[in-house]
Amino acid sequence: MTASTKETAMSRITKTLSAGMSVAALLIVGTAGEAHADDASFISTIRGNGIRVAAMNDSTIIALGHIMCSSLRDGSSLDTVAGFPAGILVDGHGIAVTAQQELCPDTIK
Repeated sequence: MTASTKETAMSRITKTLSAGMSVAALLIVGTAGEAHADDASFISTIRGNGIRVAAMNDSTIIALGHIMCSSLRDGSSLDTVAGFPAGILVDGHGIAVTAQQELCPDTIK
């Protein structure tokens, strides 16, 4: 992946996150009464494996996982998706891998 391609993918993820986090959060809150085994399994795996998520609550983590899956379905690589969010307090790779396994296994190649 070239630097330009990676920047484009990161830009798309950043735009999606900034615009999509509130929409995704609203969708999650709006469907809170419905049971989603994949969402529950995703959170259980994140929490059970001690994956660093800073101070994010479960709804935010689920929204992030779905946004990561959307980016994977749009053609971004796992490494690119894992690069955001990044930092000492967040394990982007752990979140991305868990999202792929629990929320969007159809993206596993």
